[in-house]
Amino acid sequence: MQLLQKAGVFLLLFFLCGCDKGLAPPPPAPTISGSIHFIGTPKDSVQTLLVVAVQAPPPYDVSYLLTGALAGTIKAFSLSTTSFHDTTYSIAVSADTAYRYLGVAQKYGYDVTKDWHALGFAHDANDSALVYLLKPGDQMTGVDLIVNFDSLPRQPFIP
Repeated sequence: MQLLQKAGVFLLLFFLCGCDKGLAPPPPAPTISGSIHFIGTPKDSVQTLLVVAVQAPPPYDVSYLLTGALAGTIKAFSLSTTSFHDTTYSIAVSADTAYRYLGVAQKYGYDVTKDWHALGFAHDANDSALVYLLKPGDQMTGVDLIVNFDSLPRQPFIP
């Protein structure tokens, strides 16, 4: 009987020591958000506008883009408008994962494997893509993207 009581006390202490936050919900997924500023008018038709966060650095071939979208290594936020008025975005990303390209992509044709342009991307003064690494619950705000239809950035796609 004493053995059973000691085992019960031990189990009680074990469970009490193992609980640090009780039933607290997990932190929300980290997000990157900001504004998109449009300059000029598009040269091609616009079917879709996306903000994309990509784990791998450019350049990208079609197979990576397709498998990355399915595997979750590419996160996308669809813009609800194609009117090219300044707008905002917020994209949920995976915690503790580096995203090496954040940009705006335009689908302009019917071929989902080829008909895309990068319209603008987050970069430093040397025109190198910025890297984002967020912890659980982080909210990175003010990451503004500029789309200049008269001067598109170098394209990160391999033809």
